[in-house]
Amino acid sequence: MQCHFGKTIKELGSKWSADLGPPFGVMHCIQCECVPFQKKRRIVAKVQCRNIKHECPKPTCDEPVFIPGKCCKTCLDDHRLLEVAQDIPPQEEDKNMKYFGALLTGRTSLVFKRDDIVNIPSTSKNPVYQIVATGRFTFHKKNLYYSFYLANSLNQNPPRPRTIQFINYKGDLLEEQNLSAMGSVYQNATSKVCGVWRRIPREYKRLLRDETLYVALLWGNNLALSGQIARLKALNTEQFTALLTPSYSDLVEPDSGGTAIISTLASPPTIHISLVFNGVFLPDEVSDVPLTVRLENSEKGHVIFEEVVRVHKPSHTINSEEVKSLISMNDLRMITRGKFSVSISSRHKPDIYFLSGPVVTRTACEIFQTPLSLSNELEGSDAQETTSMLSYSPASGMAWLYVNRDGSITYNVQLNEIQESPVFTLMPSGKGRKILDIQQFTPSNLNNGFATGTLDKLSPKLLEFLYSGELSLSVISTKTSIKGQFVSRPVAGAVDTKLPLLLKRVNNKKNYDLIGMAWLSIDFDCDLYYEVQLSGTGAESRSYQLFLEDTPIIAPNSPVSKRHLEDFNGTFLEGFAQLTPQELLRMDTGISFFEITDLSTGTILLKADMKQLKIPVECLSYTNDNDVSPFVSMSSHRTIDITKCYHEGIFYDEGTQWRHPRDPCKMCHCLRGKEKCDDVVCPPLPCTNKAKISVKECCPTCYDSSNNDLKTSVGCTQAGQFYPNGSVWHPYLPPYGFNLCVVMSCVSDAKSSVIKYSRVQCPPLKCSEKEAVRMEKNSCCKQCPTPEAGYARDQSVIEVPKKKTDEEILQEGGCTYLGRGPYENNTEWSHRVDSIGITPCVKCRCKDGVIMCERKRCIRANCTNSTTQSNADVDDCCSHQCRYRRQSKHNQRRKTWKQKKRGNA
Repeated sequence: MQCHFGKTIKELGSKWSADLGPPFGVMHCIQCECVPFQKKRRIVAKVQCRNIKHECPKPTCDEPVFIPGKCCKTCLDDHRLLEVAQDIPPQEEDKNMKYFGALLTGRTSLVFKRDDIVNIPSTSKNPVYQIVATGRFTFHKKNLYYSFYLANSLNQNPPRPRTIQFINYKGDLLEEQNLSAMGSVYQNATSKVCGVWRRIPREYKRLLRDETLYVALLWGNNLALSGQIARLKALNTEQFTALLTPSYSDLVEPDSGGTAIISTLASPPTIHISLVFNGVFLPDEVSDVPLTVRLENSEKGHVIFEEVVRVHKPSHTINSEEVKSLISMNDLRMITRGKFSVSISSRHKPDIYFLSGPVVTRTACEIFQTPLSLSNELEGSDAQETTSMLSYSPASGMAWLYVNRDGSITYNVQLNEIQESPVFTLMPSGKGRKILDIQQFTPSNLNNGFATGTLDKLSPKLLEFLYSGELSLSVISTKTSIKGQFVSRPVAGAVDTKLPLLLKRVNNKKNYDLIGMAWLSIDFDCDLYYEVQLSGTGAESRSYQLFLEDTPIIAPNSPVSKRHLEDFNGTFLEGFAQLTPQELLRMDTGISFFEITDLSTGTILLKADMKQLKIPVECLSYTNDNDVSPFVSMSSHRTIDITKCYHEGIFYDEGTQWRHPRDPCKMCHCLRGKEKCDDVVCPPLPCTNKAKISVKECCPTCYDSSNNDLKTSVGCTQAGQFYPNGSVWHPYLPPYGFNLCVVMSCVSDAKSSVIKYSRVQCPPLKCSEKEAVRMEKNSCCKQCPTPEAGYARDQSVIEVPKKKTDEEILQEGGCTYLGRGPYENNTEWSHRVDSIGITPCVKCRCKDGVIMCERKRCIRANCTNSTTQSNADVDDCCSHQCRYRRQSKHNQRRKTWKQKKRGNA
């Protein structure tokens, strides 16, 4: 929930001074605030601005001063600097604000204030809709990432919810998001519901901290489930989850459910279970109630351990208990493979008040990823020797994997510049660590550098290393070796797409070990979200720039649109960019790149093609005038050269000229994004008796006959075109074409070749200058017209002049005016206004392409003579001006007479 103020986004609860732009600038005495207000059940944000000039505190000194950027006068000696219009200082994230959990059952659900939701799903007798859900929430960089497991009484996967809502304890709607009915690749594979609530306002962050924020899942108009988001300590070390549901029976409490947060240790083999539950108490059990917690092998029915716990004060909605026990290494291995289940039941009626569920991997939506680079492999004493061998290797790659519900791992690896089939090895990270537990595998389906597969039997120790961020992947071939250490990333937004981008090195020799990977996505608000991870020697200490680049086609000198996204330091970056419809259209129709450069030098380090990025269809459609996005009018922050010309597979800049690649007798130029080609005009050759003529080029060339070897590599260059020695040509001057009045020649002297200019000498005319004409449009010299043979002039025959075209009229100095014309040079016409018609008193004249309009002026003598003239002889324009003058004089005399009369009185 945010406020839009001009082109900026303001967080709910924030305050700022209004920036009205030029010429006003920032108005420091106008304080604006993004405030919430309730619209039916929904809480929305709006901007409120007020003048705080009259709210300034009274200064405590005799001579207060204005401080730049402040509204009120302040005493220089007053260190408190009381100020009304100031924003709330940013608060540091609380370390205890990271992990939260929720249990969603019929007992924990709120009563909704909506008419379209009847009640919670437990009212249905169908076990498919007796749903229990458990959620995990991670607060990171003002974003709340959420994950859900769902189950019903039949231990089946229930249908995916359609909507998720965040509400307060009153039931007011704070945030609502529609969930995809199909789900992503990750969500379908793990049976999870994943997402993120971005940029949580401070007011709602306070609700989260105070545990007064609720979450609701909706399946339609009459199906909803909600629960309180609470801080749970056991989530810091959670490795497995169990979602506890009641067995289906009419005698069982249908609204009950629970969740188990499970963590293990491999040395010694230990399991810790933290339970959150309800609905396992008899009606008369009000204090010190015994319950049985059991861990057993689901397939063999073997009980691993059973422990009795006591709940001192049972609650109708939420209860929590913890158990801890030593187990065998074999049992620990079976837990990682989804063979166990957890149950909690009443000691008095265990068959009726009973909750159970299988142990699966933890609820959090997460993947583990790493770029694969050379530097990560150069460890140990032989690092210096290996560096020289691998420093110029272009090998790189990336890997990402996730853990399925049954404990198996689905891995994805993309390799670059590794041809043979390598060996993959999972091992603990860190120098000096004893590698007691490793897992090697060779994918059988390595296709174009991509390898995907599943590892079914992962050891508990490696799973512990994975969750703690200490697991590495090494890819070893006969010629090179690359390695990377896995880190956990929440699955939402960009990371919830199918594939990341491999950011490849542009120059392998200068940055032999730098590599990166990026997740990109465009949401339904048409915003681009991205997450970037880099790896390499010294990558943590460098500064980078991130760019978004697109071009219509891969061709020489093609126009490039380049947008600067942001600058960053370190190896991780997460951000978003608001895209305009023009940018989205260029990305959809052209070729886009994701680019990282060095901030200090501007050198391009990494680059990737964004061809796999999918743009929603809604973002490519044009909006109506009454439904315009608040960001449509924003400047795109990107400059693209639309004046280039595309000709024969090459882009040419505006104003450049070139020879036609397939026809050397044509010269072309680029003007306002359009190319135009003209036929080459060859001037006459001034060859001497000792010179010969060569016809290797479009126009013949003079060269010395004493030298039989014609050297075409020596010559002159003019306007980007090469001319051999002895060449003679007319200069090409776009957009007018060839200048036939100038002849240029390339002459060689003792040291080099030079260009000489000479003007064409026109022969004397045998007729007057007025009668002479140019036979061609670009002719240099005029010629006398010659009558056609056999033509006898007959004075009785009227010659009809040829009608000139519009282009000819304009070339001879004609004009166009307000869409009319063209008018020939030296013509005059009456001005015309569309709403009035012709105004005969305003005359316009065209002179050498320039239009001048003026109103007809009448001298005083015309007004004097008009009284004696007849009506037919009086000019309408002059009569109107004369009446105005007479009326003005009459009014002036009347005004003078009244003033004298008042003075005499």
